[in-house]
Amino acid sequence: MDLGFLEEAPLFCYVFRREGTEFVLAQLNAAARERSPALAAFMGRPMAHLYSDQPEVMAAAERSL
Repeated sequence: MDLGFLEEAPLFCYVFRREGTEFVLAQLNAAARERSPALAAFMGRPMAHLYSDQPEVMAAAERSL
């Protein structure tokens, strides 16, 4: 998986992939890595860990499929 032109975009870009019933953080672009280095610790972890206080994000991810 490659963010391509989004790698150098000046906005945060996250890529999640579906693994079973979970959405897992698969990639961050340069802006996300630079401004929030702690996000790297969430690589390979379920989206629910990042958005535990925002159930609407999880619902939107499900609808997107």
